[in-house]
Amino acid sequence: MATPFINARSIELSAFLRYLDSSSPEQVASDCTAWQADPRHVLVLGDICRHMLERSAFARAFYGWALAYLEEHPEEARELLDLAARYSVLGDLCSALFEPDAALDAWAKSIDHGSDDPVPYLRLAQALARKGRAEEARARIDGLFALPPATLHARLDPRQRELAEELRASLPVARGVGGEQDLRTRVRDLLQVAEQSFGRVGSLAEQRKKA
Repeated sequence: MATPFINARSIELSAFLRYLDSSSPEQVASDCTAWQADPRHVLVLGDICRHMLERSAFARAFYGWALAYLEEHPEEARELLDLAARYSVLGDLCSALFEPDAALDAWAKSIDHGSDDPVPYLRLAQALARKGRAEEARARIDGLFALPPATLHARLDPRQRELAEELRASLPVARGVGGEQDLRTRVRDLLQVAEQSFGRVGSLAEQRKKA
């Protein structure tokens, strides 16, 4: 699939800059679709916007289109080496642009795609905690600490490790699926079983006495 501004040997940066100056992030998705763009090339354009041009809104738009396309075409997604890392970047971009729900979704997809990077776990847990979703946040921070200690040490700086520890200490221990209601239901079922068993035992005892 063709993508403007990118050929086999180079990126036509001047043409790309003209496009950015004459367009808007809201147009990116329709333009990429019209170009029948290669999602790998679109991710490169997003990286240029992010690293070289400091145009975060365009970077988010290019990343968003490319990853949405790859969700719909998983056979092409297999050709990319690290979708987990790409979703983590998208989450950071959305967060910086004050799109908290989109950031949550992107960080969660990073983890779903097998990320072994503790950073999206930490950012997702922090965002969930800010929204008052404490049990979900606890599950994510527990996932972070389930990663190998060497990974945590290598990929989290000391301040991030401190924040992760503080967050884990502040969150309630996960109660499992169903929470209090599920626990009450299980207790009730156990009591019913006990009553039935007691009834059977009592009945047998009475029969023995009569015998």
